[in-house]
Amino acid sequence: MDKCNITEGFTGSSGIRFIASGNGNIQVMHNSNCTILIGQDILRANQKHALSFGMKLHITFEDEISEMEIHYKSVKPSEKKASANPSIRYYEPV
Repeated sequence: MDKCNITEGFTGSSGIRFIASGNGNIQVMHNSNCTILIGQDILRANQKHALSFGMKLHITFEDEISEMEIHYKSVKPSEKKASANPSIRYYEPV
């Protein structure tokens, strides 16, 4: 998560990886003590799981207080330009 420009100090976030894959999918994996839910399934450490558009990822960090929810959705080109928040960055798949 370090490469996502998230500057908050979430304990264990450095062990979470997002890996681009084909067809607009992303793979997520971690080697931390965070609890990561994809839907209602727990993502085990050191196992990859594919995320596709419309899926939700819920992370409870190692301090067991901090949480983050990520919704993976397709963004239309017109929505990229319409963002009112300049700190939000959209990345094109590689």
